[in-house]
Amino acid sequence: MLATNYFDDFITLSTTCEASSVSSCVHMFSRLVGWVFAESGPKAPDFADVFQALSVTVDVGQLHTGLVTVGNTESHRAELIKALSDILESRCLSRQDALRLRGRLQFAGGPVFGREAKSALAVVTFFA
Repeated sequence: MLATNYFDDFITLSTTCEASSVSSCVHMFSRLVGWVFAESGPKAPDFADVFQALSVTVDVGQLHTGLVTVGNTESHRAELIKALSDILESRCLSRQDALRLRGRLQFAGGPVFGREAKSALAVVTFFA
């Protein structure tokens, strides 16, 4: 079992045979410390090879080989593509739009590149 959090999303990995027990333990621990949390519904998905935390998709289907895939959700990618397309089509980038673009790119790149993306995005901030 592995348990961590990504901002306010609490992520737990488990083998298939331990999933029910791990889920019970996580729920009991959360109740014990007085945390209010979703026990069912879309905010409390069952264990799966692919899951989401914020706008990040994590695929642990090949974890047994040492491979974990991390990326942005389809909706977040589509939003970013639209924003970039709109800027390219208008051939104009206002200060406010540049700062908004920097924020979107930083959020999109953060899960993969961490703080390294910040220095590259300084160019957009300088433009703004």
